[in-house]
Amino acid sequence: MFKADIDPKAAQAPVFSLSKIVNSVKDEGMKFEMDSTTTMVLAIFFLHQFIIYVIGLIRISSIKRSGVSAKVKLDLLNNESDLFDMGLYVGLWGTVLSLVMLSLGIVEASLMTAYMSTLFGILFTAILKIVNVRSFRRKLIIECSRQDTAPARPHLDS
Repeated sequence: MFKADIDPKAAQAPVFSLSKIVNSVKDEGMKFEMDSTTTMVLAIFFLHQFIIYVIGLIRISSIKRSGVSAKVKLDLLNNESDLFDMGLYVGLWGTVLSLVMLSLGIVEASLMTAYMSTLFGILFTAILKIVNVRSFRRKLIIECSRQDTAPARPHLDS
């Protein structure tokens, strides 16, 4: 029905020129400039992430101080997983916002600000979840297992 005449000798293999790529990066490359606008935007992103980190620490502290059992504390901690991931969401939001503002020419910051927003989000979220949440969750799991395996105390009637 449909026939195509393709000459196999006419098809060319793709050719990659590493020197062309390296030279174009050197000439046009990503310029990581630290002007005052870039510094200000980075400081704003860092401050946002630090505030989110502190909010996470406050929430962990309030769960620790609640007078409930270890199992309920563990459930409350698991309920806050979206709050503990908020740094990632805000970091990605900052990256998208930076790229849009850079492409529209609204802000004259360097491209580094967009990447650093995501990096700050990843770092602060990782520190919060690995250092703070994970250690507290481990403690609660151990406490729950001790409560489950503890021998029942005889109830003394007076």
